[in-house]
Amino acid sequence: MTRFVLFAFFSSVVFLIPIEYANGNSQKFEIIKITEQDNGTIVHVGQGTVLELSLPVMPGTGYRWEILSNKADELEQMNETQFIQDERSTNKIGTCETQVYRFVARNVGLTELKLGYRRPWETNSTLLKVFQVTVHIEEQ
Repeated sequence: MTRFVLFAFFSSVVFLIPIEYANGNSQKFEIIKITEQDNGTIVHVGQGTVLELSLPVMPGTGYRWEILSNKADELEQMNETQFIQDERSTNKIGTCETQVYRFVARNVGLTELKLGYRRPWETNSTLLKVFQVTVHIEEQ
């Protein structure tokens, strides 16, 4: 178990940048960035910290990441998910993009964030991939 905690600690990146809410308000937050490499780990964040999750996606196939479970009162999604195209692969068919979610850590506690990779219209289909982290929100 300690191995996962240390991995999450060393693989997460911390930034302080302004974030704009959907209503146009902006505010500076500490940001911890996690990726597919953090799957299955425990991530420690402070209250008020932004957790930014970036996962690879191939939009041309119809597959995308969807949130399967999250306690919104603990990890509040800040805005709609974003799709970021790799600058080197613009205008190329079948290229990989990055799907980005941002959450604000609101309340102290442990919460599970789980996403599934599937086609949204195939509700009964098996998930192609699952991403899950345990988020430990601590007092600042």
